[in-house]
Amino acid sequence: MIIAHRGKNEFFPENTLISFQEAIRTGADGVELDVQFTKDKELVVHHDYLLGNTNNGEGFVFNKDLSYIKSLDAGSWFDTKFVNERIPTLNEVFQNFGDAINYEVELKAFDSEFLHSVLSLIEKYDLFDQVEITSSNQPLIIAAKKIIPRIKLGIFIAAKQSWMDTEIAQKIATSQVIMGNFDVAHCPLEIITKEWIDYLHSIKVKVHAANCDKTDDLKTAFKFRVDQLSTNKLEKALALRKSFLWK
Repeated sequence: MIIAHRGKNEFFPENTLISFQEAIRTGADGVELDVQFTKDKELVVHHDYLLGNTNNGEGFVFNKDLSYIKSLDAGSWFDTKFVNERIPTLNEVFQNFGDAINYEVELKAFDSEFLHSVLSLIEKYDLFDQVEITSSNQPLIIAAKKIIPRIKLGIFIAAKQSWMDTEIAQKIATSQVIMGNFDVAHCPLEIITKEWIDYLHSIKVKVHAANCDKTDDLKTAFKFRVDQLSTNKLEKALALRKSFLWK
């Protein structure tokens, strides 16, 4: 499965409806997006905590209400032809694309009210088969599994430190996956081996190759036959995957 990071962000403004729409049109199997809470408890799709990098706003997302967020231009920073693009809500994304695509939803807010709001929206659109949630805040998403056991969780495995060899890095990662009851291991390519993939599959864990943009990294991921990967180079990834399908 090829997941378009923040949509087709190489050619369209990231985390916008047009970026997700074009990722689907191009052939992505999934899109990755980031979700935060506004001051008035609305779920909006935005990566940075601070506004201003991909729009004309300022301040923290969590200190602004939805009406302010919706007033911002989220396209001109990328190209003036996208001047009318707005920051979408998670509800708008699900409403527009439903089960036509898979979603990796990275949770960027902090508390149980936010978590329940996300889970309620997934339940509203009956997208449990299409959605995987991830976060750097592991306790937050581990709590999601206790609320709704069928929710799919992905864990971010840290890059191998200089003192580690591959075996110890894999042992640490395996422990995190098992102890946290995760469904998908998001791994740097440097620690992935065919034997480890086979082991994770034996315990019903999928393997996600992270940050696959370079041609060599994509080829390595396809050679290992990982379950899924994320990329900022969607067209390149799709073309390379096609060349590996018959090997």
